[in-house]
Amino acid sequence: MPFISNSPSSDASGAESTLPAEDTEDTSLGQAHSQAIKHSMTNSQHAPLSSSELSLRIAEAAGRKKAENVVVLDLRGISTLTEFYVICSGSSEPQLKAIVDEIQDVLRKETNVRARRVDGFPYSQWVVADFGDVIVHVFHETKRHHYALEDLWSDAPRVALPETVPPLSEVAH
Repeated sequence: MPFISNSPSSDASGAESTLPAEDTEDTSLGQAHSQAIKHSMTNSQHAPLSSSELSLRIAEAAGRKKAENVVVLDLRGISTLTEFYVICSGSSEPQLKAIVDEIQDVLRKETNVRARRVDGFPYSQWVVADFGDVIVHVFHETKRHHYALEDLWSDAPRVALPETVPPLSEVAH
């Protein structure tokens, strides 16, 4: 989770506010990602997120619903379609629905970002959510192995994920 300080800070109007302290530390989310989250928590307007920050936020939301093998691929310079793919798996149709719903809820509530389009249904075992510069693929584990997007985009660098996301494991083929 994001780092939250209990020291006073000033907003745009110069007024000081104090945020409650949390027991968690700012791990590998990156300073820009943490700042965006802190800004969105302390202001009524949402801070705009870069595509890389958005991809990490999506990965974190998927991890909240126990998504497995969460991978973020950086497609900048490789694809003109999008900048990042977030790929993850679930082991049941209800879990796929829960992962997609959590991603949409978190982004809507915390960043005011909405999917341009969501296609597929949990019973199809592959749901795709298009957030513009970030496309999310939520697979049932058996379908993920069949389509092997990580192999298709093997030249794309993998983005280091925060500790709040389940660790990457080798996807068996």
